[in-house]
Amino acid sequence: MEHKLDIKTLRTIHTLCACGSVIQTAKLLGVSPGAISYTLNKARKITGTAFFFAPEPG
Repeated sequence: MEHKLDIKTLRTIHTLCACGSVIQTAKLLGVSPGAISYTLNKARKITGTAFFFAPEPG
């Protein structure tokens, strides 16, 4: 099965890896944090892979 991510999605993932923060990524890309979350969920659905994991509380 072929998985294709568009350049916007790849740029979002790359920027988030470099920044380490959804809020900072959103500011750099000029979008809302919700748009970052939406893009990551779209990538997860396309590839079947979770790119990032939320840290355990505490």
